[in-house]
Amino acid sequence: MEVYEYMVGIGFILLSFIVVIALLVWGISYTRKNLNEVRSKKYRAAAFLCTLGLIFSISFVLGAKRFSDNIDVTIIWMILSTGLLFSSAVTFAISFINEYSRRENE
Repeated sequence: MEVYEYMVGIGFILLSFIVVIALLVWGISYTRKNLNEVRSKKYRAAAFLCTLGLIFSISFVLGAKRFSDNIDVTIIWMILSTGLLFSSAVTFAISFINEYSRRENE
């Protein structure tokens, strides 16, 4: 029974990696699609991912003592929060670099 529990934990950890990668791809595609739009629409994906990342991070800090016995939940929580903040940084960087290069070319 213990081997099955470990496999479920590893499966959820891999699933959290897949979710983070999918959100990163979504953020990049949404940002690239809206590069020529107004500023509020261009940064919407980065703001959404940053908000999710902050919610996961704050809830991790507040709820970490409850789940200290289950390391799988703690690892999944950490992967999601740091992955969402990383995805937000990448999508923000794409928008910012495009806007900066566009200003420089004018």
